[in-house]
Amino acid sequence: KQVNIELDPEVECSDSNHCHSMEWKPWLTECLKMYYNNGTIRIPADCTGSDILIALEYFGIVYAPDQLIFDSFAAYLRVKLWSDYFTYRSHMADWITQRLMKLPSRH
Repeated sequence: KQVNIELDPEVECSDSNHCHSMEWKPWLTECLKMYYNNGTIRIPADCTGSDILIALEYFGIVYAPDQLIFDSFAAYLRVKLWSDYFTYRSHMADWITQRLMKLPSRH
């Protein structure tokens, strides 16, 4: 039995608070199709890194690193660095807040 689901990620993902700065690119749709068809995600050279990660998070796709196929080493680095940023940004924000709270008041 085949089920067809129609989504409008260009509007839904871009307009949601989840990823308000996201600009949907046509290759993201192709990445998602490839993932659902064969379980791999081809990352093109013009990927910014954050775009594919936000799209995967938005659709709730959990993947293993070996499912990612990169067209260039630069695309790999961008995805890796954005992934690190997304992983540690809440810890960094907490650390900055704690540091600021410990500063003497200037009032």
